[in-house]
Amino acid sequence: MASLHQPKTFLLILFFFSSFTLVAHATVPQNETFKFVNSGEIGPYIVEYDASYRMQDLFNSPFQLAFYNTTPNSFTLALRMGLRRSEQLFRWVWEANRGNPVGENATFSLHTDGNLVLAEADGRVAWQTNTANKGVVALRLLPNGNMVLLNAKGEFLWQSFDHPTDTLLVDQYLRAKGPTKLVSRLSEKENVDGPYSLVLEPKRLALYYKSNNSPKPVLYWYRYFTQQGSVENVTLISDPESYEVEFAYHVAGSGSDTRIMAEPLNNIPVGVMAMPVNNSTLTYLRLGIDGNIRLHTYFLGVRSGVWQVTYTLFDRDSYDESECQWPEKCGKFGLCKDNQCVGCPLENGVFEWSNNCTAKAVTSCKASEFHYYKIEGVRHYMSRYTDGDRVSESNCGNKCTKDCKCVGYFYNRQNSRCWIAYDLQTLTRVPGSKQVGFIKVPNNISYSSITTTMASSLSLLSLLFFSSFTIIAHAIVPQNETFKFVNSGELGPFIVEYGGDYRMISIFNSPFQVGFYNTTPNAFTLALRVGLQRSEQLFRWVWEANRGNPVGENATFSLNTDGNLVLADADGRVAWQTNTANKGVVAFRLLPNGNMVLLDAQGKFVWQSFDHPTDTLLVGQYLRAKGPSKLVSRLSEKENVDGPYSLVLEPKGLALYYKSKNSPRPILYWFSSDWFSIQQGSLENVTLTSDSESFEIGFDYHVANSSTSGNRIIGRPVNNSTLTYLRLGIDGNIRLHTYFLDVRDGVWQVTYTLFDRDSDESECQLPQRCGKFGLCEDNQCVACPLENGLFGWSNNCTSKVVTSCKASEFHYYKLEGVEHYMSRYTNGDRVSESNCGNKCTKDCKCVGYFYHRENSRCWIAYDLQTLTRVANSSHVGYIKVPN
Repeated sequence: MASLHQPKTFLLILFFFSSFTLVAHATVPQNETFKFVNSGEIGPYIVEYDASYRMQDLFNSPFQLAFYNTTPNSFTLALRMGLRRSEQLFRWVWEANRGNPVGENATFSLHTDGNLVLAEADGRVAWQTNTANKGVVALRLLPNGNMVLLNAKGEFLWQSFDHPTDTLLVDQYLRAKGPTKLVSRLSEKENVDGPYSLVLEPKRLALYYKSNNSPKPVLYWYRYFTQQGSVENVTLISDPESYEVEFAYHVAGSGSDTRIMAEPLNNIPVGVMAMPVNNSTLTYLRLGIDGNIRLHTYFLGVRSGVWQVTYTLFDRDSYDESECQWPEKCGKFGLCKDNQCVGCPLENGVFEWSNNCTAKAVTSCKASEFHYYKIEGVRHYMSRYTDGDRVSESNCGNKCTKDCKCVGYFYNRQNSRCWIAYDLQTLTRVPGSKQVGFIKVPNNISYSSITTTMASSLSLLSLLFFSSFTIIAHAIVPQNETFKFVNSGELGPFIVEYGGDYRMISIFNSPFQVGFYNTTPNAFTLALRVGLQRSEQLFRWVWEANRGNPVGENATFSLNTDGNLVLADADGRVAWQTNTANKGVVAFRLLPNGNMVLLDAQGKFVWQSFDHPTDTLLVGQYLRAKGPSKLVSRLSEKENVDGPYSLVLEPKGLALYYKSKNSPRPILYWFSSDWFSIQQGSLENVTLTSDSESFEIGFDYHVANSSTSGNRIIGRPVNNSTLTYLRLGIDGNIRLHTYFLDVRDGVWQVTYTLFDRDSDESECQLPQRCGKFGLCEDNQCVACPLENGLFGWSNNCTSKVVTSCKASEFHYYKLEGVEHYMSRYTNGDRVSESNCGNKCTKDCKCVGYFYHRENSRCWIAYDLQTLTRVANSSHVGYIKVPN
């Protein structure tokens, strides 16, 4: 204490507090203050929630601040994502004042004291940052959508990323010390907190549902991050090269760097949620009104279709969760199976499900005035992720009987676990009868009056239709048509495509047969094979069910009595299915052309494999404008996941695209310019066909809403061409492979190749013909074009990588008489040569640029790979290299 009275110490402390006071009470310069008034014309474009809006002059493309409302004179201050030029739906990704709207002439202002305030016209403060006299000198809207208040040192004193509602942008986070959760919106019209929340807990992210009847939120999903310690934060991140969107997290006190989710959960690999087709930086995660989690990605480089949902948690195509785990999937009450609401489980039976399905409400707490009816083989959505109470079944019932709010109870007889339900909603059908539900209903219900009331709203014609539909759609597969094949036993002895191991199953129609194959241990694909054992030639795989989602030993492939065709792992995880449960399926057939079909009682196709190609088309198979619209290549011989090449049906023809990790979008490298004669309209479909007499193979095509059709011949095998398939290869080339039944040796022949020394298209047009970098001429890689000269080409040829974005740290060297593969089928930009160079210089990802001097066309390259030697010296390339 005595030392405080020493003169030097006193002066030092006085100086410290004086300095602190000067910083903390710094004022916002007059030119940094603003005041926006909610008045004037309403915006003309379509926005999320079908709202009216007024944009304000605070923006950083594609983000902009605005007032919007969904009910008259009740405005929310929000941040919009989207551009006017796209004329697509604007999305609201941050909100200041949910649940506390403002009216006309409300103001949003930054005062000289540094407080950011939203106030009514009469001065009532609806929202503020509480940053008065804390050193604020400016507000900035950053490129990632974060609004920040800065002090004189550029430090954040407040940021919108600390105050999410239902949305996380890339780089936004949840933290143990706050913010800890997202809360859903109630409805499109009502901008108040909804019943769902996504919460960061010590070891996991968890989803909760809180209804008006339940005493506390009910857990319906979680994802663990760590088994030890507790999570300090999770951040939504995007990889700029792979476009992977995922969560990074950090464990408190671990001293480790941020880690990406990689642990398995229930044998499901977790981590990457989505891989958008191009830039994923402009992605947000939304906890929806319905309680689902989705990623929405905004694509700057396109005019239409700028928004895409690139991930959905509860989805029939998701590897993470079934739609049946989603509380409100089946409304107030419904039975769910295979992602579908399949029944209304009332006391007198399971009826057709509709949104009107509901259990009769119990209005009395007296046990003498209600009873329970039992449903076997069901699970409530809360049962999967909560442990329940370990009590006897009778005590479980007693708990519900004594609780006036309880509407039913659920019990697992295998482990004596009990769950008390305060809402019914979605019940999931599960195998066996060990999991049971008991629904509380009042005594003396007249079910006939309920069904009469439901039916009275239908006309006689509608009733007849639905009755007929029920008979057909709920037809079951006869027992002798069901099957279940198990992936076990000895492996096949013959050579098959990709050098894989295989097990064939007894579904065949010569020369086609279904089997399991793998190229890496215990990672099997269910596929269709072409070939015969007697030929002892390479078997080819021409259709695959589960590319990118392999199954293991003892996996099963089965047709159930409900008509669903299912591929599942030994533990029951569904890897692939046709989603045809209760849609009238009565049989499965493998047709002579290789099409696998599910038939209804009238012999019509309910599902067919021809609608789901991967990289192959068989004769009779097609691409359609309404889908399937493309083939996607395989990544490699060993890796059975999607590769970088795609063959896409477009309005005027077929197009080939290449998408590397570095390029912001797929690059066109071929288009069927003269294949189809289309003067007007657009293609509806193209079908691979074979002429039984001339053996010509080609594409039949038809123009939508027109009588225009035709045929393009692309190959002529020496004999029967019916057993031919078209393959988009691992290398991005298109080939026809024909199988000859009547020979023993040489049963497979390549009968057409698009990029070939004997074709109209040179191999030099293939993006990866010369590896990472090479000069191609006459279908050959002839040189490695380095800065100091042309050297002999090898797979080691590569350009030096530029690691800095600073123009002072790199330069270009010129190649004359060259073209990049994208130059032939894309128009490029009409700019001067110097401006073309400037575009590359300003783009960190650009590795070089190419220019045609005779028509002033410019192409920016994000990969070099194959360059083609041309005679025209005015076609030049500039390769970016470090100094």
